[in-house]
Amino acid sequence: MRGMKWNREDSERIFRMKIKVAYGTNNVDLDLAAEGGPSTLRELKDRICDELNMDNKLLRIIHRGRTLAGDDADALDKFSFKEGDKLLVIGKTRAPLMSDATFHSLVDFEKKTLVGWQNGYNDLEKDLVELEKRFLEPKQHVEMIKRLEKKMKMFNEAGSRHMISLDAMSMTTEGATEEQVKRNREKRKELINGIETLLNQNDASLRRLEELERKEAEGEKAK
Repeated sequence: MRGMKWNREDSERIFRMKIKVAYGTNNVDLDLAAEGGPSTLRELKDRICDELNMDNKLLRIIHRGRTLAGDDADALDKFSFKEGDKLLVIGKTRAPLMSDATFHSLVDFEKKTLVGWQNGYNDLEKDLVELEKRFLEPKQHVEMIKRLEKKMKMFNEAGSRHMISLDAMSMTTEGATEEQVKRNREKRKELINGIETLLNQNDASLRRLEELERKEAEGEKAK
């Protein structure tokens, strides 16, 4: 263990070291050397809090009978962990997410609005794939291209409205903790990123449709 360097570029040569983390009756295993695993004290704290739903500010980590102390940026090899080590943690769990009215509103918006909107994208993509097979008669094919183009543009407009709605939501409610507000903002960001991804994909589909329309027009000119 001595001299071990936590260099992600040398990850193939680092043996996989697992430790156990215990909080009351809850136990989780952490793989410190896994790809994406924690490499600093801060990352270890964050991972523990995520796994056990704990408040980072009130977290204490006990390692071999002593409180784990150091700078958040300290590399984990400083603490001489060994395979199978057990960490005991002391602190408080976070307030349940669904007890926060704002978070509940975000989850509700995702289920009732965004899921259906995403399904709409899937339907548009299926229609585009069928049009690209060119099974229809030329006149009917052009007509279906125009209809699909209109639907795709309406999809983009709906996505823009969804983003405006999310931006307008207040991420704070009376009595909400700083941690809850942070999680609300992260959830909103996750939803907005998902919307932007689908809008980009739909823009790519529109370009495919435009190319299909161009080829159809060239075919008509060639007759």
